[in-house]
Amino acid sequence: MDRKQLATIAVVCGIVAFVAVLMPWYSYSVSIDVSGMPSEARAMLGASGGGSTLNGTEGNFNGVFVIILSLLGAAAAALVVVRKTDLLPLDERQHLFASLGLFALAAIVTLIDVFSDFPGTPQGMGGMMKVEAGKSFGLYLTLIATVAGAAASFLAVQKSPVEPPAGAGTDE
Repeated sequence: MDRKQLATIAVVCGIVAFVAVLMPWYSYSVSIDVSGMPSEARAMLGASGGGSTLNGTEGNFNGVFVIILSLLGAAAAALVVVRKTDLLPLDERQHLFASLGLFALAAIVTLIDVFSDFPGTPQGMGGMMKVEAGKSFGLYLTLIATVAGAAASFLAVQKSPVEPPAGAGTDE
């Protein structure tokens, strides 16, 4: 693969990371055992529980920061793909280094959320309430996309730029 193809992979990874942050990161389910309660208390509680999901922008997650980092990393790589690196005073390799740094930082921030506990999990009420919480696929997809973007940027930095063939683009 050449540098442009690897930079294209980094751009796609940035877009995938953006979409993955908006997918469910955590899901939780609450169930209440109402069998030992008086009928008045059961009627007052209504349903015996419920569940929900949270995406990366909700709660105490770092999803918004990951969105910003991954989109900036994708933009830096996109300038290499479309060969518009003259917009900033950087060459292709410096754009790819910036993309690498942004994706690596996004992966580290995502890892912080992977290893953190579910925020605000209530403790049980004497064994009557059971709370189940777990990480969902959006968090793992975000982690994969940011790591893959960093890897593609790193490999693109290692490649030498492809020069156009001799005689191509000349008007003779």
